[in-house]
Amino acid sequence: MPITEKTIELYPGSKDWIQKYLYLIDEGKIVLEKETPDWAYVSSDLHLLFVRHGILFGSSRSPIFFKAPNANKWTKEEKVKFLLLESLLFVHLCKHRKYEKEKFIEELLDYYSSFAKEDGIPFLKFDFLSEKSPTIELEKILSSRVAIKSSIISTNKWIKYIENSFVFLDVILFDHYLNERPAVEEEDFENLKFNTLLSIIQASHADEVVSNREKNIFKTFLTAASLPGEKKQLLKEKFKTNAENEDYFSSYLTSELFRFFLLDMSLLTIYTSYEVDDSEKQFLHEFSSFLNIDADQYFKASIAVQQFVLNNEDFVPALVKNKSYERMLNSLSNRWIKILSRNKDKFVTELLESKELMALVSKAAVTELTTEEKLKVKEQFKDLIKSMPSLAVFMLPGGAILLPLLLKVIPGLLPSSFRDNEIQERK
Repeated sequence: MPITEKTIELYPGSKDWIQKYLYLIDEGKIVLEKETPDWAYVSSDLHLLFVRHGILFGSSRSPIFFKAPNANKWTKEEKVKFLLLESLLFVHLCKHRKYEKEKFIEELLDYYSSFAKEDGIPFLKFDFLSEKSPTIELEKILSSRVAIKSSIISTNKWIKYIENSFVFLDVILFDHYLNERPAVEEEDFENLKFNTLLSIIQASHADEVVSNREKNIFKTFLTAASLPGEKKQLLKEKFKTNAENEDYFSSYLTSELFRFFLLDMSLLTIYTSYEVDDSEKQFLHEFSSFLNIDADQYFKASIAVQQFVLNNEDFVPALVKNKSYERMLNSLSNRWIKILSRNKDKFVTELLESKELMALVSKAAVTELTTEEKLKVKEQFKDLIKSMPSLAVFMLPGGAILLPLLLKVIPGLLPSSFRDNEIQERK
């Protein structure tokens, strides 16, 4: 059957969508290797990729490998479910350095074989002796993993936006499973959630004043965690007075990806006020040290989380006229420029090696580029950024990059005629 735009449509809410996704990989319509650069095998950079695509916060900002033509028709739950599959696939690729379909399916089924969570009901075992295909079982599993319903009623849109954040724990434990091959149990998820809530508690108390927004964040995560009564009550008591580093289940801090997740949750909690005071800065630096995250990694993580907060209209309501928002945006722009400046020599070297891109840039100096050529320029800039882990964080959902900041750091990078055309087009 010839593959057309219609045939590559996917419906994550319908049967056999995973089978079709894997079929499109087999047919070469979804290309995995070029989307998995060498830097992605480092946990700190892998973490930034998950932040950028949204899965780390339980949302779907953009797919990792494939954007279906009908993706704009998917529900929020379908988008998160699809991104969860792609995130698990990305971890598989990072572990094995190549795609093996049967092995990927086998690993996921083995990993998920002992549990599936459904709205607080105890973990259930799947019937692998049934006549259902392995991919049908996976569809059932992934549906159960994102079907989290909050009992919190709030007028704040951002509350609904983060209540699926624990979905990322599936990715963290799958990464740990592939590296250590441990048996994953219900208690592992409980303890990861417990540690996560401790990081939110500590961040909320960093300035010694717990705001209503921080209270709502804690309540939302506590509800989404569906923890046993004893652990839930202990966390409520901790929230009243603050938590200590000794309260963490330390054995779960061996996962570097999870340590970054804890830092992200503390950053998210603090950045929702759009301002960070000195006591909060001190806490973040001390917490990073506790998590064994160095200054450069902390710097990149803070930028990534700030970018998520600023780019998420649902998460950040009514901010356009907010002075705190403007200060946060200006601060973030200055940080971007600092990192870009550090890497400009390497970036220019990479740029000069791209003959097609340089030809298009030169052409733009004397004539108007076509829409197709401008798109090609942006795509090739995207590929350059992806090859450099220090700059990969600057890629926005959908593949856009921060060209205005690049031009500020390297003013001669593009001819003025090209920049003028870009400004006119935005208008």
